[in-house]
Parts: sequence; C-alpha cells; structure tokens
Amino acid sequence: MKLLMKNRLILLLVSLWTSYGLAQTQPVLRVPLPQLGEGVIELRVAHIINPRLPRMSAAQTALMLEQMKQTAQEHWGLRISFKTPVEIPIAEQFNKIPDKFKARAESLTYNPNNFFQRSSRLQDAFAKGLARTGESLEAQATYANQHAPNIQAKDFDQLGKALANLQLANIAHWQEHKALDGNSVIDDSGFHQFMRWNYLGYGDLPYEFIITNQIIASVEWVLPSVHSAIRGGYTNGITSYSRQSKFGSYSAWSTFAFTNNDALWQKNARGRAVFI
Repeated sequence: MKLLMKNRLILLLVSLWTSYGLAQTQPVLRVPLPQLGEGVIELRVAHIINPRLPRMSAAQTALMLEQMKQTAQEHWGLRISFKTPVEIPIAEQFNKIPDKFKARAESLTYNPNNFFQRSSRLQDAFAKGLARTGESLEAQATYANQHAPNIQAKDFDQLGKALANLQLANIAHWQEHKALDGNSVIDDSGFHQFMRWNYLGYGDLPYEFIITNQIIASVEWVLPSVHSAIRGGYTNGITSYSRQSKFGSYSAWSTFAFTNNDALWQKNARGRAVFI
C-alpha cells in the first residue's frame, strides 16, 4: 500500500507543474513554467469535502502531505511545504464556478439521459478523438487488450465503438457504489464530472493543491483514451488552469480510491499506469 501510494504521489507531483488544455476543442493557451525561486515552495491547500462520501482523517491527510514533501525532495530536489488545509464543502466551492464554464463543462460531458446524446454519436466522437492522439491504432488496441480482452480494432471506427461501450459499461460500475446516505456515489450534482473540475480554477480558488474525497468519474465527448475507458472514466486527479494560483495552475487529488476496497479499482491498480 505504501509503495502504491508513493507511486501515486510521484505522478501527482509531476502533474503539479504541468498545465492542462483542451486541445481538441479550443486553441491551447500555453501557461509558462512557474518561477519557483530559491528556498522552500509554499503551497496553499484546500480539502474539498462531500459529506456523502468516506474521507481520510486529519492524521491520514497530514501523513500524505508529509510523504509528498519527502518525495519531492527525493526525486526533484524541491523543498515544499503545505499550509494547513482549509476544509470547504464541495457544494460551496462548485457554486463559485462561473455559469459560462459550468455550461461549457456540461456541453463536453456525455449525458445518457439526453435523447439527442445517443451512444452512436459518442462512438463516433471516440473514433475521431483516438485517431487524433498521435498513437497508432495498433499501439492503442494492444494496450486495450492487455486490460480488456477481445477489443476488436481493424480501424479507428471499430476501436472507438469498442472503447465508448467499454467506458459506458465501466462507469455503470461506479454508479452501483453506495454513498454513506445509501444512494449512488454518482448523483445529479455534477460533482463527479471531470470537466467541472477542469474549470474549478476559473472561480474563486486561492489554492495550489486540492485534496478531495469526491469520486471523479464521467464520460466526455472530448479527449478519449484507452485508459479512461478501462477505468470507467475514473481519475485520481487533475491539473488545470487557476487564475488565483501562484503558479497559474492547481492540482487536485481524489482520495476516493483509498477509502474503499472496490474490485474494479484493485484489478486495474495492479496495472499501476491505468489509474492516474
């Protein structure tokens, strides 16, 4: 478990200095590399809490942050410190996303309850998106079959159809999970949507690092990938633009996977590269 968490921390710290752009939907806005300066790098931390879901204790959170400090020093020679995490109810924080970005996030997220968003359109979007990744058809199909056997892919249309169906089937798995209130961990709030997290920094978010107990798992019309399909759209974290961050971006890490013993998560975690 410690080794698995350490690997997660390494991947997360890499993403901390990386900007994220929606290259397939709009021009990429290049965020310059941050000027870290000399000495200790202080990061402001928010702990965004969904009261419906399990969460790490204060002691566990403190241990995680301490391990991150050690990992940054060991691998990159960076000395970082974290301010005391500020706890924020998730509804309060998500209400600060500007309306136009909420609407944009909604338009980029597949909604199976929308009559006009048929799965056949999603399959076509996946096919086009996978072809634009720069990875060969053979490479993507080989990787897919390592984790989800019997993926047929004579062309990108066939691969797109197979992976769209796989992601829809796997996200249904997450929807079967029960929250502390007995309802599904994925509800109508939209807190689980990857794209809403992507736009969180356009609101009032004066932090560089976010910890959350919220599950982040959804299906998007853009940026399809083999590993997203395998894990049912689940992600452990995200790095995106933030107008109030000292570095122009923020990183968020979901602890949801570390507070349950889900069979799908455990199966894919053995592949390590799958769940990032």
